[in-house]
Amino acid sequence: MNRIFKPNHMFLLIVLIFLFPVFLFAQEIPGGDLEQTFATYAGLVAGVVLITGLYKKYISDKNTFIVSIIISTLVCAAGYFFKFGIFEGLLWWHALVYDAGVIFIVKGTVSIDMVIILLNLLKIGPKQESKQIA
Repeated sequence: MNRIFKPNHMFLLIVLIFLFPVFLFAQEIPGGDLEQTFATYAGLVAGVVLITGLYKKYISDKNTFIVSIIISTLVCAAGYFFKFGIFEGLLWWHALVYDAGVIFIVKGTVSIDMVIILLNLLKIGPKQESKQIA
């Protein structure tokens, strides 16, 4: 009988399976900071999706979109009120347009590129930071 895994290979496979979580916990994941969440429009969308995902286990599937609308509105209102990241220097109705864009992206109706193009056409798009090479 031909074995797929020889005993030596099986031991190595088991060791790798048990060591794999160690490598995952040892890495540093960017984006956990509140400033980085509000720094870009994509970070804002990701933050809303993350917060909605945390509450998803407590609500039914048909109410998920309503909860994501409420969370998006609260996050954008907090960003405008405290002048975080992309909300710095915006008017109140700009924050509402940003909120509508986040809602459409979370729903999956449009992509983030389409919303940013629309925001740039309205001349309220998020400011692009220039990256300097060290």
